[in-house]
Amino acid sequence: MSQYDAELAETASLRNIGIVRRLGPILRKYRGTLGLVIALLVLTVAVDVAHPWLIGKAVDAGLKVADRFSAAPEAPRDFRDLVLWVWIYAIAALVAVVCSLFANYLALGTGQRLMADLRRVLYERFQKLPLGFFDRMPAGKTLARMINDPDHIGEPLANGLILLFGRALLFVSTLVAMLALNWRLALVGMAFFPVTAAVGLVCRPYFLKAYRRCREMVSQLNVRMEEQISGHNTLVLLGQEKRSAAELDGANDQHRAAWVRVMAMHIFFTPLLHLTFGVGMALLLWYGSKMVLAETITPGLLLAFGIYIQNLGWPLMEMVEQIQSLQSAVAALERVFKFLDQPETDDPASGAHLAPPWAAGGRSRGEIEFRDVWFAYREEQWVLKGLSFKVRPGERVAVAGPTGAGKTTVLSLASALYRPQRGRILLDGADIAGLDPREVRRQVAVVIQDVFLFAGTVEQNIRLWEPGFDRAQVEEAARRACAHQFIAGLPGGYDHRLGERAQTLSAGQRQLVSFARALCFDPPVLLLDEATSSVDAWTEDLIRRGLKNITAGRASIIVAHRFSTLADADRLLVIRDGRLAEETTPAEFLRARGPGAGAY
Repeated sequence: MSQYDAELAETASLRNIGIVRRLGPILRKYRGTLGLVIALLVLTVAVDVAHPWLIGKAVDAGLKVADRFSAAPEAPRDFRDLVLWVWIYAIAALVAVVCSLFANYLALGTGQRLMADLRRVLYERFQKLPLGFFDRMPAGKTLARMINDPDHIGEPLANGLILLFGRALLFVSTLVAMLALNWRLALVGMAFFPVTAAVGLVCRPYFLKAYRRCREMVSQLNVRMEEQISGHNTLVLLGQEKRSAAELDGANDQHRAAWVRVMAMHIFFTPLLHLTFGVGMALLLWYGSKMVLAETITPGLLLAFGIYIQNLGWPLMEMVEQIQSLQSAVAALERVFKFLDQPETDDPASGAHLAPPWAAGGRSRGEIEFRDVWFAYREEQWVLKGLSFKVRPGERVAVAGPTGAGKTTVLSLASALYRPQRGRILLDGADIAGLDPREVRRQVAVVIQDVFLFAGTVEQNIRLWEPGFDRAQVEEAARRACAHQFIAGLPGGYDHRLGERAQTLSAGQRQLVSFARALCFDPPVLLLDEATSSVDAWTEDLIRRGLKNITAGRASIIVAHRFSTLADADRLLVIRDGRLAEETTPAEFLRARGPGAGAY
């Protein structure tokens, strides 16, 4: 089974449990506005149904004037009945236009608000999802869920459903009016209806499948586009522009082909509907003309029925088109619900959060312990295998090992980004699996290798927009992180505005800002992942000279390949193949291997 077929099967199961039922909570917020729109539509439909009858009455009144004129040309002409029906028709048309205008305005506004609400709900869910979900879901697909899918949901649900309701009400009301006026003529005119309904039912699943395919291709295109933008510099440096452009062209062609298929189906379906209505109109004119000649009905009534048939035709075609348009919304809605149904944790046994051992809003002692920890990003592909060690409060522990040994994974687990499949990770003796991850992260500061700085001032990036820090605290943190000197030299100093990802700063400067950010919050636990890998020797010397101050009074786990970064640690843990292979001190490690021995 292909990935596309598998996704179709998954979304089909969601549809089976009731997509319509799940729309209730989403639309409930707008029930007042939607109720007003429906009331306006009911009034509009009532007027629209009366229009053909009013036209027939006006025509019959005109024919009566013509008959009297032909019988007695010298007699005065009485246009009062004709003028009366014309005025009634004009007033009714004005009422219908005003009601329709306000209904459309309210419906379109509701659709835009619904799209904004959906994006808000999706982003709130996005923030709660475990990192394991994003290991499986490409960034482009996530963007498609949060940006593109709401665009295909909001307007069809708000405006499309209301329009569908209005057209359905108009269709039923027109049928009732025709049957009430002359049921024989109505049955002849509706002879086309079973054929039209059959065509719609046959085509519906094909439209749904085609729209699902379009949504899948949008996601694939987003994935490719996000990769092109994020990795542009690397692609240029490696000379991979042509290959990358070819992949994007392939995704673009698949996206185009999917939408061309949808358009082709529309091009085939619409004339087919027109053909069925044409047959119905021909039958009506044939049978109705015979009734007029037999003086069973008036010419005005036949004209009214002709208009009624057209009024049956265009709302039915619009209903079919709206249903087809809603297929796109249903496909997007299925994907949104699938996103919202993702569990907030990869651990199915997780329950309510326990109270941390430190006081609420207080500070941890900073003792971390790994007890027989096993962890895999994918099932049974173990990265850590029974790892056990303890970091005491205020102790600096270095972690070394070859690439892929699991060093960065240790930090991810200690900061509650992931949960181990086996074993326990304790903070002050409490298993962090039972604690609120946000409470754990308030006690832990992490400095990673790939620093992310936000658009804003340097000060805002250090204090992360928290109002509880003043400029003096920010500057003190920067001094201890050896960042104050270069920040003071920037235009505007701490008020210097950084652009996207702070590209105007060097890699080393961004790393120093991240040190200052960590220290500003004064956490009891500090995790450093290759914190000096992106700095030059002079900057590394600055960081090393301040490293003792940075880690003083807090438990620190320092991951690095450079031995100079590990030299001041109290202990050194060597990890190989996910296991603790050696526990020593940096000095003993260097003595045993000699200077320049780089292998772990």
